[in-house]
Amino acid sequence: VGETYTTRGNESPWTIASQRCRGDVTHAMRDIVTINGAAPYGIGQVVIVPGSGG
Repeated sequence: VGETYTTRGNESPWTIASQRCRGDVTHAMRDIVTINGAAPYGIGQVVIVPGSGG
């Protein structure tokens, strides 16, 4: 189960995963890219974040 996160500006999948996910952060980062597309994500963009890194 995941959540949504509204970016504050030019955040990378790695930054979001390391701050918001538990477990394997690399796996979570890949999931973020798969779900939301490539980064950087602009200010105010809503990103779907997985609940854990797998």
